[in-house]
Amino acid sequence: MTLRLGGRYVTTLGGETQGGYLSPQDREEADASSTFTIVPLDRNEVALKSKLNGKFLMADQSTNGPAGPTYHLRAAADAAGPWERFRLATTADGLITIKSASTGTYIWNASGSGTLSGHGTQDQAAQFAVTPANPGFPLPAA
Repeated sequence: MTLRLGGRYVTTLGGETQGGYLSPQDREEADASSTFTIVPLDRNEVALKSKLNGKFLMADQSTNGPAGPTYHLRAAADAAGPWERFRLATTADGLITIKSASTGTYIWNASGSGTLSGHGTQDQAAQFAVTPANPGFPLPAA
């Protein structure tokens, strides 16, 4: 599946050399860096695996400021453990939101560019277009 944010493909940056951080990028079409596999887990949770480097997406704590910790989304884990679990939900517009099961924060993109992070509330959540529209199992409403 692919994720698009504001018409830009969500892309795994550079595999190992750039740490596997995820960022919306201008691309004409999807490639391995912007393709992910959904791995269904229990409790309505999923893991997302990058086709570029074969790593699972994780909520990686990068800073701990006055507003609390910020978690960057990276494709850097070898297995789907507690930090690699997410909940996907559909919005009324047919887009999806992604919530980290371990941190309880929603994935957002505060600047509209740069890397995706998990520090947002449901009101701040990035809303992604997904291709294919049905990832193979029903998603709950946001």
